[in-house]
Amino acid sequence: MRVGGETTMKPIISGQGQETASPVRANRVRAWLNANAARFPGKPFIESIAQKRVATHGEMAALSAKLGHYLAARGIGANDRVVLLSGNSIEHLIVYLSVLAHGATICTVNVEMNHAYLGDLMAALDPRLVIDEEGLGLSLPE
Repeated sequence: MRVGGETTMKPIISGQGQETASPVRANRVRAWLNANAARFPGKPFIESIAQKRVATHGEMAALSAKLGHYLAARGIGANDRVVLLSGNSIEHLIVYLSVLAHGATICTVNVEMNHAYLGDLMAALDPRLVIDEEGLGLSLPE
């Protein structure tokens, strides 16, 4: 919306998020994750029926902060491209939202579907970091 020559945005959420995920400026995804973790820490955030796993809002915020620190330690900042090589899993969503909460750009590549084009995709994306879902080691309750 434009008001008096300036662009203003109506807030999507109320309240402010905690500045715990990474040194990158707070954003709406991080604020949303932290607000939900404060309000509903033990309630399910995402459940994978296929994997028989659940991540709560509290776990999601903690994992997002952990991944944010990991990215920051590797110099990944705002708008840097991060490629996630993955299939469909609970970890995929956790990494996806965590990278967005950090302020970087997430590029997901389904390896099974894009195996033949992986080299071309990597050259076109030119990522600062590639994360392989299999090597994440995210600790969620089984």
